[in-house]
Amino acid sequence: MDKFYKNIILTLLGVLLVSTLVDITYSKYIAANKASENNAHIAKFGTVEIKEHEVKYENGMYVINNESLTKSGNKYDYVIPGVDIAKDPFVTVSGIFEVSCELYVKIVKNNFPETVTFSFREDNWEAVKGENDTYKYKKEIELNKELNQDIYILKDNKLVVSQYYQGSGEFELTFSAWIRQSI
Repeated sequence: MDKFYKNIILTLLGVLLVSTLVDITYSKYIAANKASENNAHIAKFGTVEIKEHEVKYENGMYVINNESLTKSGNKYDYVIPGVDIAKDPFVTVSGIFEVSCELYVKIVKNNFPETVTFSFREDNWEAVKGENDTYKYKKEIELNKELNQDIYILKDNKLVVSQYYQGSGEFELTFSAWIRQSI
């Protein structure tokens, strides 16, 4: 019986020794690869930003001014029934992404009338199931490539105003964009 207990104790000591060596080796590996500001192994993300060209009111309609951008969106003081409103929100993706990413856009409507409509560009975006007014870019963000890309959101860059529109023009349509690492 003593030989049996002696073998069990020696086996337990061997397991303890091996697990200690594995723990020490793993700890050294973790310490060597710990994320820090100077570690080259940290994934880098580019930037994602919503932009829109300013519009100007000319001859009873809004036209896009391609020479001027706004980050806060446009204000439309005059909304005329049956006259479309120029609106060209887009997402600018720039920099280098070191992981695969998915791009999302969310729309926020504030006092948005039913008689003003818009369509998403179906070549770029698809609705996210189970999420209201949230859309996913159909392509993955390219890896390890310097990007400077504009991805437009609305089809034909406009809001369609019905001839039955009877509002005061005080409504908002804003967009937000974000990336998420692909799973």
